[in-house]
Amino acid sequence: MEIDLHDKNVNEAINYFMIKYNEIISKGFKGEINVIHGYGSSGVGGKIKKRFKEFSDAYTSYFRVSYNNNIGVTVVKPIKVLPNYDFLFENELLKFCSETPKSLNKIQNKFFKDHNNSEIKKTINNLLKKGFLTEISKKEIHYLKKGE
Repeated sequence: MEIDLHDKNVNEAINYFMIKYNEIISKGFKGEINVIHGYGSSGVGGKIKKRFKEFSDAYTSYFRVSYNNNIGVTVVKPIKVLPNYDFLFENELLKFCSETPKSLNKIQNKFFKDHNNSEIKKTINNLLKKGFLTEISKKEIHYLKKGE
């Protein structure tokens, strides 16, 4: 079984993986899944490979990873179905909070067309738990993407 992430940008690749992974697991598949992300033009790891590594490190309770001789492939051993949420939204929110701290009100105003307040708060809490956002107290709490 394999999931090919070629011909996608980084965010699309992670979302595609999540959808395909959940489809495969929901059908009762118990074997290994080869995730084909390529190794980038540098030969040491492209953007998708790096992001997939970050993603897999954050979801060790959902699947385990191993590697073989092909540096463009990560082998995934499923444990359970991934939670449903919008990974693209997480990345948009992180990008929005990356340069200057943003209040909850500014975040809600930016994303209210596509996400309700409950979804926004849940995503902020997920990012805080994963260590991707930090809270900064001013007159009110602001959120800022943690440095890399």
